[in-house]
Amino acid sequence: NTLSQTGVSAPGPRNAYEVHGSYNTFNNNFIKSYYNGMIVNSNYNTPCVDIQVNNNIMVDMYQGGIRLWRTKSTAVAETPIKNVQIKGNQIHVNGQLFGTNDTYKGGIWGTGYFNLGIDNVEIEDNTVTVDSYVRNKIAGVLLVPDEITVTGSTQVMSNYKVRNNKFYGTYNGVRVKVGNNCPSFKGLIVEDNEHIDPQLVALIYSDYQSYTFETTGNGQITDLIYRRNKSVGAKNGVVFSGNVYD
Repeated sequence: NTLSQTGVSAPGPRNAYEVHGSYNTFNNNFIKSYYNGMIVNSNYNTPCVDIQVNNNIMVDMYQGGIRLWRTKSTAVAETPIKNVQIKGNQIHVNGQLFGTNDTYKGGIWGTGYFNLGIDNVEIEDNTVTVDSYVRNKIAGVLLVPDEITVTGSTQVMSNYKVRNNKFYGTYNGVRVKVGNNCPSFKGLIVEDNEHIDPQLVALIYSDYQSYTFETTGNGQITDLIYRRNKSVGAKNGVVFSGNVYD
C-alpha cells in the first residue's frame, strides 16, 4: 500500500496505521508525511500478541516512525502486548519543530502513553535518518516510560532486543530513560547498532550521546546486555546513569 499526504507543510493525518488486536501484519508499505507511520496499541480486554511491522518505508514523519503505546485508563484493562517484531524498516524523521527544541522525536519510540508492560519486542535491522537541519532532539530508538499512577500496579518492560540498526544524523542512537515510579526495563539487549554523525539541534544542542541508559528515583534497568555498538562523531559513545545493572 501507499499512504501519502501531500500539499501541506506538515503534518498530515495523525497516524497512517494503528493496531488494536492480535496477529496483525504491516509489511512492505510506503508512508509519507504523517505524524506517525504506525502505532502498536493495546487491545481493550484481551491480550494483543504477535504483531509484525517489517520492511516499510516511512518518509517525512513529523513525530516518529513506529510508536509503542500502552497505558492504563478507565477504558483499557491491564491486558498485555507481547511478541512485537519491528524489522527492516527505513524511517526518515523530518526536521520541523514539534513542541520545543527539547521535545524528543523518535524513529521507533515509546514515550507518552507508555506505562504498562510490553513483553518481547524485537527492533532489528532498521535504518533511521533525519533532515540536514533539525529543530528537535531525535533518537533512533527512544524508550521513556511514563509514571505509573494506578495504585498497586507494577509493570515491567521486558525482553527488548535492539539489534543491527543504523542511525544517521540523529541526536541519540538509542535512548532509554526510566524515571521514579515508572515501569522498569528487564532483559534489555542493545548490540551491533551504528550511530553515525549526529548533528546540531536548532544550531544549539551539541551534547550528542550515542547510547544512553538513565534512571532516576526507584527506576531500574536490569539484565542489560550492551555490546559491539558503533559510535562515530558523538560527544559520548555510551552513558550509564543511576540504577543500571547487567
